[in-house]
Amino acid sequence: MGFSRRCQAEIDAVRLTIGEACPTMNPVSGPLPVGLEGSEHRRCPLRFRVARMTLSFRRNTTSRLCRTLAAFCPFLLLLACATTQQTEGLTGAERAYREAMARFEAKDYTNAITAFETLRGSYPFSKYAIEADFMIGESYFRQGKYLESVVYYREFIKLHPRNEKVARARLQIGNAFFREAINLSLFLRIRHWLDPNEEELPISKDIANVVQASRAFETVIRDHPGTPEAEEARKRLAVCRKNLARHDLYVGKFYFRQEDYYSALLRFERIADRYPETPLAGEALYRTAMTYLRLHDPDAARKTLLRLAEKYPQSPYRASAETWLEKLSPR
Repeated sequence: MGFSRRCQAEIDAVRLTIGEACPTMNPVSGPLPVGLEGSEHRRCPLRFRVARMTLSFRRNTTSRLCRTLAAFCPFLLLLACATTQQTEGLTGAERAYREAMARFEAKDYTNAITAFETLRGSYPFSKYAIEADFMIGESYFRQGKYLESVVYYREFIKLHPRNEKVARARLQIGNAFFREAINLSLFLRIRHWLDPNEEELPISKDIANVVQASRAFETVIRDHPGTPEAEEARKRLAVCRKNLARHDLYVGKFYFRQEDYYSALLRFERIADRYPETPLAGEALYRTAMTYLRLHDPDAARKTLLRLAEKYPQSPYRASAETWLEKLSPR
């Protein structure tokens, strides 16, 4: 039973009591009859008034509460709708992401790219949209479209510079440029397919992709030290530097055969200065000394041979260097 009905029942009980005690008296405001002036009978009208006041107060309170709830109902309804819509959006984004990943894992990269792009457009503020940004680059990389993947990896880094996958994206940029260098040669692709551990790239005039790969790996090592990506980048950078040294050595030999000794000297010296850790540095120093001899500078040749003997004692060119040192030593 509601409190309004309880109050009304209480009032009816008071009226009945007053009517029985004072049958000729108005229970609300009439005077008390003779013989009923005592305090015991005066409590009856007081109880009646208290009950009436209580009922009025509760009715007013109920009315205010209802009006307040009515005023806030539209706002609460909008809030509930927004919460429901947000929950449904996140659920839809997760479902779309799983479908796209299923296509990616099935190696259906073309449809995976389409699914990831649709996810980005439909749920741009979802956390799965960030994952989609990265996975589009991965899909292009798996397709062998390495330069296209670089575009999306760079876009991912620009849009999400503090994301935990930035290091991986930078590493993949280096891998993409390195794979593109391999992709330019059909012969090397066949050789790489036969031996995936093959590290030597074909000697070509254009080594821009290898240079770009080296810069990307250096960025990973510098900006993400101590990470697995940095360790892998260090290994890949060593391969790139070895191939860059091979390229300079090849070009230097070409200039030497053409008797363009100054150009050859520039290439040989650059190997020793830029790539001293590579196994080709010893050969580069030996060829530098031979070039100085062609330029009639035996002192420079002798200093270069001494440098070879001291820094690269395990080089296969050390024996030849010692032979020339005996010939060039002053008597």
